[in-house]
Amino acid sequence: WPAQPGDLTLPSPTAPHFFANQRPLAERPIPFGFAGWYSSPSRRDIIEHLVAHGGLQLKPYDHRYGTYSAYSQFMTSCIVVPNIPISGSDAVRQVKGRVLECGEAGCVLLARNDSWATKWFDVGIDFITYHTKEDAVDAMRMILSDLGWFQKIASNLQKRVLTEHSPTKFWGRVLDNLT
Repeated sequence: WPAQPGDLTLPSPTAPHFFANQRPLAERPIPFGFAGWYSSPSRRDIIEHLVAHGGLQLKPYDHRYGTYSAYSQFMTSCIVVPNIPISGSDAVRQVKGRVLECGEAGCVLLARNDSWATKWFDVGIDFITYHTKEDAVDAMRMILSDLGWFQKIASNLQKRVLTEHSPTKFWGRVLDNLT
């Protein structure tokens, strides 16, 4: 959207306590997981490719999840989680809540190269990017082949999310911006 004086754009925080019970990446049961929905044609194409060629385990969005805890438990069971920053209409790129949730869950964020996550986090230090759906499968395999190194990447993202994008920091920035 066109920027105006006093605008503030931030990723939306979630409550970190939902992601408190975590295991190291090497002890997680889901190598490659995605929770959510993919209504846009572009997102569907990528997700279906990752399922067919990368073994992506899906937890489709369902109002019957019951609680956010079920979602967060799934996330903390994953080693790698892809992020596809395409809106449901395919019209725009957006910052998905999944970016901060991956950090809170301590998993490796695998984001498309056009993700707005690059505004707040560093590629190759805090998360990994892919260009095509085929690149995403290759990147996922690379991550799974060297969990020691990618544990550092996941830990970097987690530290930055918890220190720079906590609910307290978010609301502090919002309230400070009002004056």
